[in-house]
This record gives sequence, structure tokens and C-alpha cells, in this order.
Amino acid sequence: TNPPYLNKMNSTLKKYVKKHYKDYSADLFSVFIWHNINMTKVNGYAGYMTPFVWMFIKSYEKLRTALLSNVKIDSLIQLEYSAFEEATVPINTFVLKNTKNDETGTYLRLSDFKGGMMIQAEKVQEAIADPGVKYLYRTNQTNFKKLPGTPIAYWASAKLIHVFTVSTPIGELWPAQRGLTTGNNAIFLRYWWEPSFDNIGRDKAPENAQLTNCKWFPYNKGGTFRRWYGNRELVVNYWKNGECISQYGEKSGRTFGFQGSAYYFQAGITWTALTSSKNSFRYSPEGSIFDSNKGPMMFPDKERLYYVLGLLSSKVSGLVFSILNPTISLQNGDVNSFPYIFQEDSRIIPYVKTAIKLVKLDWDATERSWDFSFHPLFIAEHNPLTIWLILLFTCLIRITSSPPSQTMAT
Repeated sequence: TNPPYLNKMNSTLKKYVKKHYKDYSADLFSVFIWHNINMTKVNGYAGYMTPFVWMFIKSYEKLRTALLSNVKIDSLIQLEYSAFEEATVPINTFVLKNTKNDETGTYLRLSDFKGGMMIQAEKVQEAIADPGVKYLYRTNQTNFKKLPGTPIAYWASAKLIHVFTVSTPIGELWPAQRGLTTGNNAIFLRYWWEPSFDNIGRDKAPENAQLTNCKWFPYNKGGTFRRWYGNRELVVNYWKNGECISQYGEKSGRTFGFQGSAYYFQAGITWTALTSSKNSFRYSPEGSIFDSNKGPMMFPDKERLYYVLGLLSSKVSGLVFSILNPTISLQNGDVNSFPYIFQEDSRIIPYVKTAIKLVKLDWDATERSWDFSFHPLFIAEHNPLTIWLILLFTCLIRITSSPPSQTMAT
């Protein structure tokens, strides 16, 4: 079956689904999976083609738990993100067996092979002919229950699964925080170069930010892929502790959240929640407010902040998050589930600080940064010879790119 994909239901259907399939009501395809496998005879099979989000995200955790406890995932193929040209939907195809006696299934991970269904089909045939290919996995589905949220992470190694069993979820130590919801970003957010620069409270310590009479303050709201530092372009109208935002909420009849307000203006770690690339975590110095959805933050102890940032920016982090949630949206719950083991190495901290410093220099080398002073080419202001070479090079470009008549005139 290729069940209907529908998460915005009309009131009648929504009411029915909530009443009879509450634990599986995130999407109609989830309802179909559970209903169909319960119609299947004992030791019978049911095959599906659905979006693969049910394998990972929290909305389908109860479906995963129910399936892993009652039936067997006999085989599963995770296709490349845009395998079907007709629709850009992240698809998987899988077969469930109505049995509890056998828990080892076969899994094919084709998500790394680009080129459409022709390539996907070739890779499946290749795996049938040679079960030793690296993208074929056989695993016991009881392992999935050892991972936070029970993701169908069939490629997770035994060592990594063990790490989850002996570690502390980082959210129990320093939980990810949601921040401010303005209710109307068009009114309350600006790029820093739009308002008066003197009216922006930059790099203010928490105890000083409330005392200043500034109207605008730095605002973290995700942005493009950038590790260690950067994406500091936005400011938010937080005059008198967000008085204008509160008034706007009262006039519109809605209440907007000042979530995580106890952490406003504190130094911490921020990241881009929605990304089509790898996850990127950044240092956020004192003085910033952060967004509720697109720019969440975490606030480790000062003595561990740089170590945690280094850990979250490592290749290990990329592997862990590919298991917890390989979709393009990194949820706070995914970050909170990250396994943390207290084996800090103080030698790492200087490297992290150096990385932040270097990336900050790169960020400040463009006019997007409020700390921009001069173009990096003119860092040679103390070396007159370099300046003369730059001027000579510029003149040569102008002469060689001009038409003959203009060259003569020049």
C-alpha cells in the first residue's frame, strides 16, 4: 500500500482519527500503517511506501514503540531524498511481518546515492547479488529501544548504542531553551544596520542590559550554515523588557511568549534549527536574546561551555544527530538527547577558543558584522608596499579590460 499522506485533516476526519487512533494521529499514513498491520494474519506480511519521517521524529514515537513491541520490521529501504522525480518527498519502503518471534531485519540505506530511481534500483539489485555491500545492514530491532526516542537507526554501531546506555543526556544537564516569540517579526526584528547604531545594546552583560535605555538588542535566529561564530545580523525591539511586544499581544488578543527569559543576554551556544546541510553550533557572547524556534540556545556551565561547543561541533556529533534525527529540522529534543560522558579533556578548550577567534575574524571581515572596520586587503596598512601593489594591480585590470580607444585615452 501507498497510503495517503495527510496531516491537515478536516474536522470530521480529525475527530475520528483522534478518537480511534490517537497515538498514531500525526499523519493519516501513520494511521494506515497501524490499522493495516493489525488486519494482517499471524506471520503474514504487509508492505508500505511512506515518508521516512516516522522512523525518527517525535510525532511518531508511539507508532515506532508499538511496531517494535508487536511486529517485526522484516526489510526496509531508505531511499534518496528526491528519488521520485514526480514528488520531492523523503521516502522509505518497508515490509512488516506480523510476528514477535524474529527481531532481526534487513535494511538498505540508499540515501547517499543520488541520481533518481534508476540509480536506486541498481543499488538494490547490487545488494541482492552481493549482501556484503556496505550499505546493507542486518540488525536486531530491540537495539532501537536503547536509543532516545526509539529511532529506526539501523546503521548505529554496537559501540555507539553502548554509549547511549552509559551516558547522561545533555538535556538533563543543560537543556535546550526556546526563546522569544515576537508575534510579528516584520515589526519587531531589524537588521542591525537599519536602526540607529547608538540605539543598539551590544555585548551587554545580563545585569547591564536591563539598565540601558537602548531599544534594540542582538537576536539569534539561526541563519546559514556557520560553525563556531557568526550569523549575528538581527536585532529585536526589546525596549523596556519587551513592552512593545506585550502591548502588541494585548491589542491583537494574543499572548506572545517570553520563553527562556531567565537566560536572555547570557553567553551560551546557539544553532540553526532548520538546515539542508550539516548542523552548525556557534558561540553566542553575552548580550543576545534568542528565538523560540529558529535560534534556540543552550547554557552550559562557564567552565564547560567551550568543551560542550567543541563536542557538538565534532564529527561524533554529526554521527549522533544522523541517528537521532537525520531530517533537515533539528529539534530541541534531539539536542537534549545527545549523550554526554564526563571525560573532559582541558586541552580541547584552547582549540575551541582559537576556532571561535578565527571565525570571528572572518565574520568581522565583511560589512555584515557590526565590528567591521576595514577590508582584509587593507590589513596591510602598516605595509605601504602592499598597498602600492594593490593599486598597481587595480590599474592593470582597468587598462586591460578597457576598449583600445579608452586605453589610449587612459
